[in-house]
Amino acid sequence: MDNIDNNILIDKQIRNNLPYTWSPFFSRFGKLTNIQRFTIPLILDGSNVVISSPKATGKTEAVLAPVLERQIKNPSDTLSIIYISPTRALVNDIYTRMKPAFDYLGVRLLRRTGDNPEFKRDRITPFLITTPESLDSLISRYPPLFKTVEAIIIDEVHLLHNSYRGDQLCILLRRLKRITNTQLNIYVMSATICDPQSIGKKFIEGDFRVVIKKTSLSIDYHLVKGSNFIQKLEKEVRLRNLKKLLFFSNSRFEAEKTAKILSTLSFGRNIWVHHGSMSRREREDTEKLFNKTKTGVCVATSTLEYGIDIGNIDAVVLITPPPDAASLLQRLGRGNRRKENYILAYGIYLDEIQKIIFEQLFKDAQNEKHLSLHHPFDMSIICQQIFSYLHQKVRVGTSEDTLKRLFKGIVDGDDIVKILRVLIDKKLIKIGKSELLYPGEKIGNAIVYGSIHSNIPDRKEFEVYNIATGKMIGRVENPFPTFTLGGRDWVVASCESKRVWVKHVGRGNEAKNVFLGRRHGFWDFKFGSRMKKKFFPNISDNEIPYMRSDSYFHIYHFAGPIYSFIWIYTLKEKINIEDVGDIIFVSESTDIIPSYNDIENAVKNTYSVLTNFMNIGRYYGLLPQELREKQVLSFIRIDEFSDWLSNIKLVNAKDISFNPLPN
Repeated sequence: MDNIDNNILIDKQIRNNLPYTWSPFFSRFGKLTNIQRFTIPLILDGSNVVISSPKATGKTEAVLAPVLERQIKNPSDTLSIIYISPTRALVNDIYTRMKPAFDYLGVRLLRRTGDNPEFKRDRITPFLITTPESLDSLISRYPPLFKTVEAIIIDEVHLLHNSYRGDQLCILLRRLKRITNTQLNIYVMSATICDPQSIGKKFIEGDFRVVIKKTSLSIDYHLVKGSNFIQKLEKEVRLRNLKKLLFFSNSRFEAEKTAKILSTLSFGRNIWVHHGSMSRREREDTEKLFNKTKTGVCVATSTLEYGIDIGNIDAVVLITPPPDAASLLQRLGRGNRRKENYILAYGIYLDEIQKIIFEQLFKDAQNEKHLSLHHPFDMSIICQQIFSYLHQKVRVGTSEDTLKRLFKGIVDGDDIVKILRVLIDKKLIKIGKSELLYPGEKIGNAIVYGSIHSNIPDRKEFEVYNIATGKMIGRVENPFPTFTLGGRDWVVASCESKRVWVKHVGRGNEAKNVFLGRRHGFWDFKFGSRMKKKFFPNISDNEIPYMRSDSYFHIYHFAGPIYSFIWIYTLKEKINIEDVGDIIFVSESTDIIPSYNDIENAVKNTYSVLTNFMNIGRYYGLLPQELREKQVLSFIRIDEFSDWLSNIKLVNAKDISFNPLPN
């Protein structure tokens, strides 16, 4: 009872401190959530804050209400608050959800993305919602507009952290601090932050407070073999009375393929596809239809991992294992809103290795220390930010020392010089009077079309239009005579330059899946060491079992695809050795531990291949070769891998107990 009385008192105090914003944000709820009780006073007191709490705990309102309260009490027609969301879809979602409250308060709200270029220099508003790439464009082209910015809100930061887009935003925040004339506050929000301190240090780079609400999830998961998953799911749908299912795949190829297979289920025409190659209109229509329907299936890639409202989901189905435990949790978090802290999930595996990976991922998802991913700063961002910053300073030029200061503590000054020399040689930047730097002649088109503001790799694609409606369906890289897009089959009627007109055809046609399949689950040696325990429960982390078979040894390394590739490369000139399924070496010798130099040389010799395993920005190819190799070595964590290898002890499996091994 005392706790309830205390909460009532706190809510009353906060309500008195929010005379303008309490009504539009909180009156319909009657009381605050705990995350709001802790967060709002910190923001009103002027603190920078990192907020981590589950969905539906009111963290968006916990930040927006006090930030707007301060703005209303000190009104200004200039840009004051920037709200950064990772994707265009999330920008549209937050804009739609929050516009009624802003209209009530009389605060003008605008969004700025590639799809909604509403923000104009002559239409300055106090509040702007945008993406990192659009923010980059605005800072570069209209820097004076940002002099009065007082607050930055970063939403769903886990979708940016540990990626080149997060690295880009980190530099953009530094640039903002150099422009603004105010005391800039930064608020970082996420539903899943396993290391809030490191995120605060990266994006705030100053003093900050952390507010966390943790909940334990009950994950009810079932693993189903791919060969009979339709029959199993049909049985589950009937048994559990499941009405609405959300499928996640790891590629556009898998999404289109799965949607075709699912057309045999008893959901009628209520089967939708959602991925990045579909047009914005098609994706938004899918989101609205799936949100409204009571019965249906949506097959998506990571595009629906985000917090777009798609209504209540009865179960989440994962087509093959996701890349890591953090991604697993993010996907599962989209389902089962009817039952708090309960998730019903199904994992579809194609072989026994994938089944084992699934089991380990679900286990890791319950252990916070396994959710933090290694991500070295993507040095290709330096190239992109140099282009963007030079365009910002195009009239006055920029010195080499200024760029060194901008990237200080992130990239060594000598490396900045090496990058600049390459960009100068390629005429992407030029040296002017007083040794100042300016955009070069060969970067002109990228400036005009805005591509200097994005690090997302570019794909050469054809726009696909429905000849019956004239509407764009999406984009494909290879428009075959008949192909599948958005879960429907199409036949090409005519082609123009970068544009294809198509007609819808029935299911009986041999339509091609135009997207390439992509291998996922690039698990590492640490994940493999945990997975190894399933088969060898009494083995230590540094022990690797082997079995003798005639003149060869079966060595169960469990190092994963990246590290087994490097490991094999270091040995291929010395012994006969092959890798099987990323977990087993078949070798003529047990002398398989390479030296540090062998590993380093293997990485340097194969770095162009290893980049296929890496999520790197589009300007990676502009880095000097030395820095490209350095980037890959950092991504591989060569020191950590070498230490792990040096401590390995091979043990004969016949001397230890073990469970049945995968074929």
